[in-house]
Amino acid sequence: MGTEIEAKYRLDDPQGMRHRLRAAGAVCRGTVLESNRFYDWPDERLDRSGWTLRVRRAEAADGGTTVTVTCKGPRRPGPLKVREEREFHADDADAVAAVLDAMGMVRTLTFEKRRATWMLDGCTVVLDEVPHLGHFMEIEGAGEDAVTRLARTLGLTDADLEPHTYSRLLTRYCDAHGLDGTRITF
Repeated sequence: MGTEIEAKYRLDDPQGMRHRLRAAGAVCRGTVLESNRFYDWPDERLDRSGWTLRVRRAEAADGGTTVTVTCKGPRRPGPLKVREEREFHADDADAVAAVLDAMGMVRTLTFEKRRATWMLDGCTVVLDEVPHLGHFMEIEGAGEDAVTRLARTLGLTDADLEPHTYSRLLTRYCDAHGLDGTRITF
């Protein structure tokens, strides 16, 4: 069992953040276009209990793809997102989807995201662009202190934290604008 420790921040100036990352010595590991598919039981018991099941397909500019299946537990109290996380890689996102469908699960949301991954001070920093929502940064590290310290180095404070998941933000956006919230793409 692993634990995910991360902080998410809404970015008004993603280009400025890229400059700050470079100035701090961060190394960009590449950019991908993700397709994130979320699943639940028809009675939404995963969502009601704070669990998430996601199948992510990430395609790099060179055409290489990775598929990751992730299950996350409920968020623990506190300013950072701290959750139990288990994941594995698969060869084919559609095959995983077929298995989940056969088990009686339903796809609740699919959304694309552009993601650039950076490494700095032992943490993974991602710059995300999400349709309808804009730009965000996530910092994930081995401990809350490391995540918070790096956020401060990059000029961010707890007031800048975005407490909600992309799924929750997209659902709210689509509900408010009368959009179909099941498939969100660029």
